[in-house]
Amino acid sequence: MSAGGSGRMSILRMRKLPSLIGAAMILLLTTFRKASIPPTDIRTKITANSTSATSAHSSASSLRVMSWNLRVPFPIDAAVNRSWAERRDSISLAIATLLPDVLLLQEDCYFMNNDLLHAPVPGPLSGTLHSPYLSEHYKRYGRYNRNGESKPSPTWPENPFTRDGMRDGEHNSIWWNAHRLVSVGTSSFWLSDTPDVAGTSFDEVTGRIVNCVTLRGKEQVSMSPTRICSTHFPADNVTRQLLSTAVIEEDFSKHTKTHPDVQYSFIGGD
Repeated sequence: MSAGGSGRMSILRMRKLPSLIGAAMILLLTTFRKASIPPTDIRTKITANSTSATSAHSSASSLRVMSWNLRVPFPIDAAVNRSWAERRDSISLAIATLLPDVLLLQEDCYFMNNDLLHAPVPGPLSGTLHSPYLSEHYKRYGRYNRNGESKPSPTWPENPFTRDGMRDGEHNSIWWNAHRLVSVGTSSFWLSDTPDVAGTSFDEVTGRIVNCVTLRGKEQVSMSPTRICSTHFPADNVTRQLLSTAVIEEDFSKHTKTHPDVQYSFIGGD
């Protein structure tokens, strides 16, 4: 894993994989830079995958997971036509076209999640998306990586994402298809020596959070309880990355012992 915020997207499909302990995942299909690609080009790039994406939803034993670092909208991005306003519709369209069962996000501010979930998707909808609003298709879980608050707060340091006195930050959210899956548990911990203390990390300016949702299939979906987590690893520091991996391994080990009904555990991110 590496942090970079370049707007990378990856998709994985999981079929009865064994439980994974630590920061490991299998990435399939496509990876591309989204920041500078207009919606029409995205439509062209993912059309080749649309048939397999749609057919995957008809399989009761298949789970499709997409992990995407959205890149927080730094002011410098606007100078190169990559502001959030210029990227938002492209990202919304890509999600609506591919329709993953689970979406793991990194560098996703609260207002970015709100924009994607509650603004209408531009362009024609895919065959399985019956509403132009992603909020009618997905549920979301995500907490701040610094202080555990669920919405922007005036207690955060001033930053480029401050709006009306409310200060925003990365959530590492998890979305899931509410028509196929239901949440039976959520949890969060931090990549630090004190993983239960909100906002902590291994001596970084910001906290490093791991958000987890345990999902099971609805009536028509044959899926045992499965825990899926999203995180964003420290950048360019192998020591911090290894320490973070150890924290994840310990949490997964404890969770396996205390939740024997959860058969599979996965973590994604960058």
